[in-house]
Amino acid sequence: NPDTTIASSTSGFNDGRAHLVTFIRKAASGALSLYVDGALQGVATASRQSLTATSQLVIGAQQTLINFFSGDIAEIKIYGSALSEEERR
Repeated sequence: NPDTTIASSTSGFNDGRAHLVTFIRKAASGALSLYVDGALQGVATASRQSLTATSQLVIGAQQTLINFFSGDIAEIKIYGSALSEEERR
């Protein structure tokens, strides 16, 4: 709180094929990175504060539980620290 969002810089992902999305947040700097299928799609800088503004983690919808993602989400992995470039690849 406040939220910071990165949108993909490329369109055409609604093609019926599987895509790998990686979102990285580095708490020490607030740096955010969004990758889709290994390609960097966008960067932003957010706050460095602890992410404790909400009591629930919502995947595929907003915190208000509306505007749900209409595709399939096969797997989600959450790490306790930011991935290195090698780990992300």
